[in-house]
Amino acid sequence: MLALVGLLGSACRGETVIALFASGAVPDAPDAAVMLGAGGPRAAMPARVTLGAPQSPSGVDLGDSWRAPGSDETAVAWGDGGIQAIPGAGGETNQMAAATDDEDAGVDNMGSSLVVRYDFTGTGTTVHDRIGSADALVLGGASLTGAGTLELDGQDDYVNMPNGLVSPLNGLTIMAWVEWSGGICWQRVFDFGSNDGGEDAVGNAHTSLFLTPLTCGGRGTAAVALEVGASSYMIYADTPLASERMMQVTVTVDPAGERTRLYVDGQRVVDAPVLLPIGAIDDVNAWLGRSQWSQDHHFRGRYEEFRIYNRALSARDIREAYERGPDVP
Repeated sequence: MLALVGLLGSACRGETVIALFASGAVPDAPDAAVMLGAGGPRAAMPARVTLGAPQSPSGVDLGDSWRAPGSDETAVAWGDGGIQAIPGAGGETNQMAAATDDEDAGVDNMGSSLVVRYDFTGTGTTVHDRIGSADALVLGGASLTGAGTLELDGQDDYVNMPNGLVSPLNGLTIMAWVEWSGGICWQRVFDFGSNDGGEDAVGNAHTSLFLTPLTCGGRGTAAVALEVGASSYMIYADTPLASERMMQVTVTVDPAGERTRLYVDGQRVVDAPVLLPIGAIDDVNAWLGRSQWSQDHHFRGRYEEFRIYNRALSARDIREAYERGPDVP
């Protein structure tokens, strides 16, 4: 099979990024991007993107693929003869930006984008921010275990973080290592927002950006949601979060690509063409384990790491963070 890939643009070190959207197209890299540079082509990173109906030069079997924008652009194909140019592959797809921004473009400054980090080390009820001054407070009777974790009982325990952590950001990644102990629906891994009860209280949500391991009703899956007044944007996974095991969960909001994504253990499980309006959140209540809604239950489980980045990390970044683990930011 010959798989067309599109010319995306320049990368670091004088290389050009070529995104390959075909399973099995590159040996030993089932879903991959390819770098073209002075040293020749090489597999670079997983891509895992599905785009719309193929448009291709005649005589080329592509499967799902896209063409580089502009009639003068050159596409590249991988076949039995290796990588080769296909002149005149014009055209465009409106999903190209989303695919390139998050799925293919790895960057080297992930650490510089990290604005809040809680590692839950120490004892007591103060959770120290290892990046800045956004120390948080454990409430409800829980305290740090002394082993780099925090356990919440699902009754009244939660973490109160400083106001205004996410609403000023243009892009956003929230990443956590958590172990959910299961139980009733609508628990919160995190919830940033406001409600009619006011600051430090619960009530009926006015604004809320949250991750729940299990929704109520017919779906019964994990979900990312943003509520702004009467409007609600809900992005569902296919399953609930697994219980009784530590996992990395990551939510990205990408204004440039107009995508919102959920990852579990470095793998994308939700990719929605929805832009959650971060600036609409009035995050006077920034909580781990507690909902803006008075009827929802607290989170029952254990936290090992919680991070906020000021941009939507790429899929490559998230996989690398998962592989490094919670102790290496």
